[in-house]
Order: sequence, then C-alpha cells, then structure tokens
Amino acid sequence: MGQVRFVYSARLTTVCALVFPLLIVLGFWQLQRADEKASLEARWQIAQAQPAVDYREILDQTSPLRRVFAQGHFDTQRYWLLENKVYQGALGYQVIAPFKTSAGDWLAVNAGWVPANAYRNINPEVVLPTAQVRVTGNLRKPSDSAFIGEQQASDTWPQRLLEIDTEFMSRVYAVSGVTLLPFELQLDRDSPGAFSAVWQPINMPPARHRAYAVQWFAMAAALLALWLISSVRRVPEQSPNSEQSLNSGEAYDQRHRD
Repeated sequence: MGQVRFVYSARLTTVCALVFPLLIVLGFWQLQRADEKASLEARWQIAQAQPAVDYREILDQTSPLRRVFAQGHFDTQRYWLLENKVYQGALGYQVIAPFKTSAGDWLAVNAGWVPANAYRNINPEVVLPTAQVRVTGNLRKPSDSAFIGEQQASDTWPQRLLEIDTEFMSRVYAVSGVTLLPFELQLDRDSPGAFSAVWQPINMPPARHRAYAVQWFAMAAALLALWLISSVRRVPEQSPNSEQSLNSGEAYDQRHRD
C-alpha cells in the first residue's frame, strides 16, 4: 500500500497562510453585517408602528430612525435630483428639496422617486406644494458612501447629486444663513409633496449577507482541503527483490570503480 508522508511546500503553505485567515475574516464580517441589518430592520418596523412625533424631539439623537412631522414650506425653485435610482425596473431620480420649518430649521426632504427622461439633459417635471404644509416621514441619518468623492456644484437648478451630503448641499444652496440639518426626512407616501415614496430600511437583506458568509467559509474550507491534499503523498513500499537488486547494482558499481 505504501506509506503516507507529509511533503512540505513553502510556496503553497505561504499562500494558504495569507488567504485562509482573510476568508475567515470576510465570513465573520458578513455575519456581523447580517446582524446589523436585522437590527436595523427591526428598528424600522417598530418606528413605522409608532405615531409621528415633532422632529425637534429627536434632533439630539446621533442616529435617529423615527416617524416625525414638521410644519413649514418647500423651496419650489431650488432642489436636487438624486441620481441612479431604480423603481419598478425604471431608472429615475429622488427629489431632495429644502424645507423650512415653522421653527426656523431647514430640512433636506426626500420627496420620493420620479422617472427620468429618455434624454439625460432634460430634467423631470417636479411640482412641489407652494403653500405651508404639514409633512410626515422617517427622519434618518443619510448614508455616506466611501466610494463617492467630492461632488460638483452647478450654476443651474435643479442640481444633480450622487448621494445626500447636507454639508455640501448647504454650501451650494446659496441662501444666506441656511444650514441644512444633518438628517434626511423621507416623506410618507400620503404626505403633501410626496411622489413615489417607497422606502426600504436596508439595501440588502440579512439572509443574503449570511449566504455570502457561507460562501467565504466554503472557500476557506476548500483552500484548506487543497493544502492538505497537495501536502500529503503516498510513497510505494519497496519489495525485498527490488531492494536486493538495488544492493547488487551498488556492489557492481563499487567493483568497477575499484
């Protein structure tokens, strides 16, 4: 049958030592993300079941997620179009409009989705309420993408955005003394000024993160199995005849060398 021996490969072992821990870390990271998404989804469901409160009651919270109301009026002339938003398979924008509350604060109100024109240089038609209204919706911190750099301002309105950045938006709003609060108010679908307002608390469900974790762990297991298979060799046993022949050959060579 032969003997099983371990054959050490420095190159393969080095690769496995570097890649295997990385795969394990990625797997646990996906599990952590799944727990975070599940927690956020649960908080969202609780928030939707509660009545709206005055937005000023939760401004001191670092990460609010609550249905609120605010009284005030929209700036119907200057607003932003948040690009690359898909709704029911169609490409469009989300309308982000400044909203001055009766308390004197300025909120970045996400009024929902509108379809894009076939030609990108033609802006969609947006009609916002001109009178004072009472709006309701979810107050939340805007998400910050590390992959999006400094956004460019324009001289014309509406302006285009890749993500909501209240500091950047306050700088380009060009109205003296206006600083948008560092929150996003996502309007309820029945709130005045709302367009197609269908909100999802998370962009990827926890189950998908767990599926990715299983994939990373499976890759780690496959890499470990590859290392074991490549490092173990079966060496065939030598028969007595072959050993005797080998010894005779060595003696013959020795006589001729002498």
